Amino acid sequence: TKHLDMRNVLVPDNREVRKTWRSDCIKALSKVHTLVKLDLCRCSSDFLDEIVAACPQLEYISAKAIKNSQINMTNLGNCPNLIELNIRSLEGITVINVSALMNLTKLKHLSLITVKNMSEVLEVVGKMTQLESLELGEMINVTETHVIQGLSQLTKLRRLRLEKGQQDCPTDAILRTISQLPSLVQLELINFDVKAGFEVSLARCSNIRILFLIPTYVTQSAHTNHFVIEGVSKLNKTLKYFVWGLTLELLKVTDMFIDQWEMGQKMNSANSPTQNPTQNPQEKVEGDSIPIMNPGISDCMEKEGVVLQVDVLRLPKVHKLLTTRLPNTKIKILKVRFCDTWRQNISDLSQCL
Repeated sequence: TKHLDMRNVLVPDNREVRKTWRSDCIKALSKVHTLVKLDLCRCSSDFLDEIVAACPQLEYISAKAIKNSQINMTNLGNCPNLIELNIRSLEGITVINVSALMNLTKLKHLSLITVKNMSEVLEVVGKMTQLESLELGEMINVTETHVIQGLSQLTKLRRLRLEKGQQDCPTDAILRTISQLPSLVQLELINFDVKAGFEVSLARCSNIRILFLIPTYVTQSAHTNHFVIEGVSKLNKTLKYFVWGLTLELLKVTDMFIDQWEMGQKMNSANSPTQNPTQNPQEKVEGDSIPIMNPGISDCMEKEGVVLQVDVLRLPKVHKLLTTRLPNTKIKILKVRFCDTWRQNISDLSQCL
């Protein structure tokens, strides 16, 4: 046996039975010296720790449903043949003894998601220059210094996925840093705040051929969509694939906005609304439109007294707009619930370029 997939295994509910099952499982796995690939079910980090201690020959480990709040990397660091490591917790996890990852000199793909102490992780990851694929999250409590330290030396990196770049996440610093990585061609930004300046920083990333972007949509959605369109449009000579994730919550709010505007039109309101969608009501389709700040006056939005214009476009028209601006790019618009955004993946296409 080379590959063991335990993702659908049901762990016994009874505590005593579970304890016996766990020890029997570890004992059995320790005898399978040919085992090199392991996909784990929902489990504790202690269970993972015992498995890697019993099976140091493993080359691939995936544990994407760690139950507890800490994971120790010491035993994982004693798996010299490890090529791929995927760790994700259910509610956030603190990585202990991160420096043990430095022992994994054969590691090509590293995924550490829902990590609470990302600044410590970046300090170590920045020294793992052999990495070709990297997935990190959460990117909230990190600084520009952490980002530069963690990413600037990864010259062999071809694919990068970052999750939850919100609040004070230094997104501009991230984009500036990765724009200098000579091998990087695939970038995935999941649940990232897109603010003013994003389009300028993204334009630097002429090395990127594949872009998967799911922005956060809390406030200023029209601005966010404008910055996304302006940013990717500047990559019209280099970008080959672009996947844009839109949350169903954004689409629902947009529908409500359209309904309110139409009601106002029917009532022949004497006062013009601050924001005026230009969509033809007869073309309305549920969950099929997004707001976009009119690019003609978006540069003036900081000026006092300027009335902001919002265009509401149906997704086919948005797709056509992007296709016009990016004639050599394959474009996909993805609709997804916010709670499922982290589950969205695209294939690693970097090897195809």
